[in-house]
Amino acid sequence: MDSLKIGVVGAGVIGRSIAEAVLGAGLAVTLVDVNKETLVTSRELIETSLKAARLFDTRNPSLHGTDEILSKLIVTHDYTNLVDADIVIESVTEQWEAKRHAYALLERVCKASCLYIANPSVFPIAKIAALTGRADRVVGVHFMNPVPMKKTVEAIVNSTVSAQSSQRLFYFLDRIGKKAIVVRDAPGFVSNRIMMPVVNDAARLVEDEIASARDVDAVFRECFAHKMGPLEMADLIGLDTVLYSLQRLQEELSDDRYRPCRTLVEKVESGKLGRKTGEGFFVYR
Repeated sequence: MDSLKIGVVGAGVIGRSIAEAVLGAGLAVTLVDVNKETLVTSRELIETSLKAARLFDTRNPSLHGTDEILSKLIVTHDYTNLVDADIVIESVTEQWEAKRHAYALLERVCKASCLYIANPSVFPIAKIAALTGRADRVVGVHFMNPVPMKKTVEAIVNSTVSAQSSQRLFYFLDRIGKKAIVVRDAPGFVSNRIMMPVVNDAARLVEDEIASARDVDAVFRECFAHKMGPLEMADLIGLDTVLYSLQRLQEELSDDRYRPCRTLVEKVESGKLGRKTGEGFFVYR
């Protein structure tokens, strides 16, 4: 397992968090994104996060130093760097055209034995697998953010997936320290089918002036004993990702309870996307 070559496609918030978790487990990672500036920023943020998480021994830098860990990370905009990848984790933006483009490029360069792990927020894994010529080697994992800190993931393994691919997936998840809860393939799976409308309703409460964002979240933390309120969680995920997920769920399920509220749409249109831009429902500057 230590010799596995892992690719991560998409260097956004969740993609770089996945790459960090894989690096923290001692595996080599090639992180691919079409945006060169995003790649530079992602590498810097991974380095900062690794230091903060103390994934290396500061008393003996030669053993588990930052440089040693980061030496196993390649950042690139060129998909051909995935030609030898054993596993590729796809985490591009939740836009269908972006997904389709990414898999078209992967199919051109990845070896036949490469296992694809799709990490969508909403799109069913079967729909993604149909973009490839290897439905028996396409599985789904919904990683939770921040990935290095979350010990559990949702895993989706369809009936078309071979026993060998399923086994490879669970070996890999175990290797990076993740417990898998296996759920059926459906739009949004379990977590986002529940969480996205909660976030939407929380935002609507602020919109209707029932309570401030701070007080809405305080109810969840102090009354329900949640570690984080829904609006703080939305800021962590990225309000653009939340908006796209709600829009996709509404389309996939034809259910208006997923229709995004006006406040959420306006925040995304104004560039207030949460932690990654310094402001969302809360200010992080």
